[in-house]
Amino acid sequence: LMEDYPAALADFDRAIELDPSDAGAIANRGVTYRLMEDYPAALADFDRAIELDPSEAWALDLRGKAYMHLRNFSAALDDFERAVKLDPDSDWLLYNRSVALMATGSTKQAQHDLSTAIQRAQEKSTDNPDNWSNTFNLGLYYVAAGKPEQARRLYETAVASETPQHYLREAADDLDLLLQVLPAQTFSLSIQTLLREALRDY
Repeated sequence: LMEDYPAALADFDRAIELDPSDAGAIANRGVTYRLMEDYPAALADFDRAIELDPSEAWALDLRGKAYMHLRNFSAALDDFERAVKLDPDSDWLLYNRSVALMATGSTKQAQHDLSTAIQRAQEKSTDNPDNWSNTFNLGLYYVAAGKPEQARRLYETAVASETPQHYLREAADDLDLLLQVLPAQTFSLSIQTLLREALRDY
């Protein structure tokens, strides 16, 4: 979270030395490599984590995101498809699958996934409006759906509420990836600026 990635890698390396079968530690090291933009190393760790625990959707989701960074959208879609089968109630997995579907030209199915993800996130927001992770996710879903006013309102609300830094950083990372895949969503550039200014204030 402090972006001291060499120190993070050293700790994950040591954890994996102590328990080579710890899929969580391996996957988190993969996340660190992804944040460092070392995608081959990230994919190697995600592959290993999935091999150790193929029933966990989160590792497939992480590998799918790495493939998205590499613009290997068909491989990303395969991982998100598997993840959704393992956890069909997850709005986040449906969102990721919708982006991969848009990137591969399957617009109709993508819109269905995105609409379902929005509905589920809205229900979470009604039940717990202070769930900032969900607030940022719902804002991101609105960006992907091309709904600028709804998206901007959610991001501004979360930022104004002095959301913890790690939520801001994850939200910025998620928005950056979406814009790499769907750069036509130009209205979200102002949201990018909002998140970056909030992070700079920390």
